[in-house]
Parts: sequence; C-alpha cells; structure tokens
Amino acid sequence: MSAYVKIKRSKNLRFKLISLMYLVFLMLSLIQIPTDWLASNSFVYPYLNYSNQQNEFLSGIENRLNTIEPKMQIALGYDTLSKSIKEPNTYAPTDLYFIKGGASDSVFKILLDLNDWVYTINSDAGIVQNYETLFADDLKNGLKNNNPITWKNWKWKHIPVTMALNLFQELKLRLNLMSSKLNTKQITENTPDINDQIASCDDDSRLVLLSENGKLSIGETLKFHLYQDSIMSLKITKNNQQIENNHVFNLDTVLFTPSETGKYTIEISGQKLHETFDINVTPAVLVPENKSTLRIAYKGIKYTQSIPISIENASLYVNGTNKGKLLASKKINYTPTQIGWNKLEVKSAQQLVLSDSIYVKPLPEPYIFIKDLPNLSISKKRFQQIKKIEVYAMHPSFDENTFEIESYDITIPGTNYKNLKVNSSIFQQEDIFSNDKISFIIISNVHIKQGNEIKNFPDPIVVKIL
Repeated sequence: MSAYVKIKRSKNLRFKLISLMYLVFLMLSLIQIPTDWLASNSFVYPYLNYSNQQNEFLSGIENRLNTIEPKMQIALGYDTLSKSIKEPNTYAPTDLYFIKGGASDSVFKILLDLNDWVYTINSDAGIVQNYETLFADDLKNGLKNNNPITWKNWKWKHIPVTMALNLFQELKLRLNLMSSKLNTKQITENTPDINDQIASCDDDSRLVLLSENGKLSIGETLKFHLYQDSIMSLKITKNNQQIENNHVFNLDTVLFTPSETGKYTIEISGQKLHETFDINVTPAVLVPENKSTLRIAYKGIKYTQSIPISIENASLYVNGTNKGKLLASKKINYTPTQIGWNKLEVKSAQQLVLSDSIYVKPLPEPYIFIKDLPNLSISKKRFQQIKKIEVYAMHPSFDENTFEIESYDITIPGTNYKNLKVNSSIFQQEDIFSNDKISFIIISNVHIKQGNEIKNFPDPIVVKIL
C-alpha cells in the first residue's frame, strides 16, 4: 500500500480556501469584540467594591445606578446567591438587554445628568479635572455630543456577559473616584495613562474587607487585606480574651475562621495603619444539596444533611428536644416526626454552633401493586409456574425502599374458603398454586411501613385467574 494519498489540485485549493475563510472569520469575530477594557481590567478588580462618596449629588447618581443593577443582573443571568453567571461568555443577553431592550438609554441619561452637573452646577475644579480624566473615553464616544446611539454601540455592543457586569461595576468605581482621593491630587494633561492616575489615589494605606460584610457564620472565613502597608501584629479577642489558632495571615492578608459564636474584636497594626473593628459571628446554617433556601422533608423518613462544620461531642436538637450525639463529620442524621416547621440546632459545650429550620410535610400514600401482574389477571398455567404472589408499594416521588410491606390477608373464595395471614411481601403455598379450581384471589388489609409508622390499607385487590 502506498504511503501517500494523492489529492487532486482542485480539491487541495478548496481545502486551502476553507482554511483561509475560517481564519478570516476568527479575525472578524475578534474585531467585533471591544478590547479597550483590557488596559484597565487588571487594576479594576481590587477596587470594585470601594466606595468613598461624600458629595450629595454624586451619591444620588450612584443610587440611580444601584437601582438599575438588580434588573441588569437578572437580565444577564447573574445569580446573586451562588454568585455565578449562567452563560458568562455569551454576548446575546448583553445585546438584548442594553441594545434592543433600551437599558443603555437609562444609563446614558444618568451619565448625561452627571455631565451637565459637572460643567454647569459644580464649582469644584478638582472634580471637573477628575471627571474629564476618568470619563475621557465616554466623552469621546458620544457622551460629550449627547449621542446615545454612539455611546451604546461603543460601550455594550457584542460584550460578553461577564465583561458587561464588570464594566457596570467599573462605571460605579469611576464615579466614586471622582470625589475621593483624586480631588486632592494635581492631575496634569501630560499624564499618559489612567493607570498612573488611579494608582495616585492609593498612596495612603487602608484596610479593605474582601468578604461581603463584617458578619459571618461559623464555618465561614472572613478575609481582609491591608493595602499599601504590611501587617506587623494581629490580635483577635472575644470577651477580652485573646483567640489563638483560628486565623492565618501573611504580610498583607488575613483569613479568620471562627469556631464559636459571639462578638469578636480584631486589632491590626501595620507600619502606617492601626485599625480596630468588630465582627459578629452567628451560628452556622444548613448546607442544602440543591442550594435552595427552603428545605423540605417528609415525616418519618430518615435524612442525612450536610452542614458546614465538623464538631466532636456535639448534640442535635430538634424543636428543643435532644436527639443524641453527632459523629465527628460534616453531616447530621435525623428523622422528623412533627409536621410543619422544625427547628434544628447543634450545640457543643452548651454553645449554639448551628441554627436553622426545615419544613416537614406528611408522607403521601403509596400505590399498591402485584409484581408482574399489571392488569391483575393471570392464566392458570402461568399462575402454576410462578408459584408466588409478591405485593409491593411505591410512590413516584420516593425511592423503592421508602415503603415496606409488613403483612396482608389473602382470601380464596370457593367451596373450600380460605383466609390466610401473610407476614411478608411474598406469599408462597404449594397447594394454592396447584389448585385448578381457584378463579380469584383477594388481597386486603395491607399493612405498610412508612418511615417509622405502619399504616393499614383495608381496600381489597382482586387477582383474576383465567
């Protein structure tokens, strides 16, 4: 066999043309994606939540942007609970919301009001300089000439969802920087890069919480960072007693994971900065498998629930009643017996370390079936072959083992009337299956174990033997 495959000249040219067209398509795709954000994205992240707004008008502008933000997050598929984006790399939701949906006009109107205020009402020359520096690109792309279409296409067209969310945060950041540190700096026109201007506002050291807020639960970690400084000492106290071995820190970052509830005082000393602040630690909550805020259970069913902590020698309390010790694992086992809201608590050394609740519903009644007899009829020949009757109960919303057959009665009509008690799910008796005169079998009084309860179903089930 030849080691080479001969390709016709025309086909080879066609393959090359397809490859070239594919490269052209990739290049055009890249051209359609604005790349101005690349120059600023690297330094925006540490400041996204930075706010130092002191001017009343600028505070009002920020509040108007904050009003738009929740609607934008929903439209772009951002989950505020899990902090995840449904389709982070697609740009269709951005175009649909900002371009076709007209949301860009609302943001542009806010910036237009800001522009009018800066030049007509504001009397602070520093704010004017800061505004022209921070919003230079917006002014060049439609804001200065009151052209919302130009600004809309420049700012939002074909922007991936994850970048659109960042750009909105970056817009709020620039608004905050207008009246913060920048208004005390001398900004000159010969400064070529906005990176240098932003960096100039950060000469002073400061402490920034990298978590959502200063309140956390047991099992969570509080993270804070010291900018433009190095941590020289760290002291964490509770009830005037210093806490050890539940925090780590390097030169500028601290991770604090409390193991007990209460109010903590954290004192940090750096080369320039000395900060003291309080942290309120609350009991942990359940960690649901589906991340749902509403947990539902059924009465009598044993559950294993994940929790965010692992504590030895702790006790589980359900509605205030002690249900026994917990193992040294991140799970609790319990069987709810009370319908409605049940309060779950985990206590260790008389300290409440977990507090949450779960809603308990009554267990629905199962459906009773005869195995291999969906129509409740069977031929005599087949009846003599199987030599058993198996009763089982199930519900489509639960596992097969949720309902267990405890016992039932079997009645065989005829001249030789028989009434038998079966104490399992399977009935086997040789003389019954070999009797040609049997035409019906009646099954009744089925006792089913549902969780930790046994319930009787008296209605008869008739099996016809053809």
